[in-house]
Amino acid sequence: MFSNGENNGQNGVGGNNGNSENNGSSEQNGNSGNSGNGVNNGNNGSNGSNGQNGDNGKISETGVGGGDETTSSSESEDDVTYIKKRVSFVKPLDNGTITSRYGLRQATAIVSGNHKGVDIGAKYGTDIKAAMDGQVTVVSDEGDYGKHVKIVDGDVSTIYAHCSKIVVSQGDFVKKGQKIAEVGSTGKSTGPHLHFEIRRNNLSVNPEEILSLWGVMECTLK
Repeated sequence: MFSNGENNGQNGVGGNNGNSENNGSSEQNGNSGNSGNGVNNGNNGSNGSNGQNGDNGKISETGVGGGDETTSSSESEDDVTYIKKRVSFVKPLDNGTITSRYGLRQATAIVSGNHKGVDIGAKYGTDIKAAMDGQVTVVSDEGDYGKHVKIVDGDVSTIYAHCSKIVVSQGDFVKKGQKIAEVGSTGKSTGPHLHFEIRRNNLSVNPEEILSLWGVMECTLK
């Protein structure tokens, strides 16, 4: 959708073709993915068996995604404590199943080996809600994230990727719990899911250390 960098609010969060935030192109990473339920159903992704383009169609299977994950992780418990004290969160989905957790996992042609968020499997078209109050600074369909949104509140940000539809615009101020998008399978993805990230100063933290989500599917590889 957009081709310029995040400095003017029109970049994609990630993607193999994205450059770093410092040179004004796509933010530092394309994220999400693991080999959970969606891997077994990898052929459900659009564009044949690679699942890398477009939406997965209106199906109920849950999926995972992948990307060029170059954003650094925070190793500090202080960041988690700070975020918990500073920002109030709600779950970005009313219902879902974690198909890929934060951290290292087995890489594939679609799934990257270092996950900087969590993948939450849900039905195609499920409402995605803002997990926190803030301003929409990125709305894009570029890169491995496919259609994605970034919401920022000071030095804390949240990322919502692989959406089928986005219903907010760059510059909007949103409230936690407000609908911002719908679950899809755009970008590098094996099936419908939400890739969700929480960051402080562009360093990712494990979302499950910030808010309670859901259980992991039995077929998820950790």
